[in-house]
Amino acid sequence: MSRFSHDDFDSLDDYGLYSLSDSLVDDYDDPFESLSVNGSVPTFDIGVNGSVDTLFSRIPNSDSNNISDDALKSMITDYYANTYINCSMYDKSIFYTLQAELLVKKQRYKEALGAALVAEEISGPSKVLDAIKMICMYQMNDDARFQELKERFASTGFSGLSSTLKQQAIGTIQVSNFIPEFLSCLERLKGSSQHS
Repeated sequence: MSRFSHDDFDSLDDYGLYSLSDSLVDDYDDPFESLSVNGSVPTFDIGVNGSVDTLFSRIPNSDSNNISDDALKSMITDYYANTYINCSMYDKSIFYTLQAELLVKKQRYKEALGAALVAEEISGPSKVLDAIKMICMYQMNDDARFQELKERFASTGFSGLSSTLKQQAIGTIQVSNFIPEFLSCLERLKGSSQHS
């Protein structure tokens, strides 16, 4: 004979242990499962309140071809100040690293760079964060930092990255190598058509 009656199991449902709210599923673009039933699930779409979208107005335009150190420092402060509430019950380093990788996937490079810089400030440098920063620096036209990170990956390789991040990092490097050759080819074609 069982020590528990059917009524005992029905009372557990009062705590919501048998089913999670469907509203949790609606919080994400990608399918995630809840890690616990007694805590809230972090929101990875950080643009919902609209305040983060204006944080990066201090970053120079692409004509300067370099992001200032002051702008990077302010990105860390601003990004953390606007997102710390979402990660208060989670490992901050993992939270910001995951957030940065998701933002790179969504092509939100300024926010991804902010999240990567916060994660690096908390836990120190890592290959994952370097890959995210390399992709973001290329997309934001910071050539000097991009070349430095690109050379680092040329010597260390891409082991330890998720398959998606590895593909994006390799693709970014391939595009960065292809574009100058393509532009040079266009210049030669333009020059040869003018001489004809």
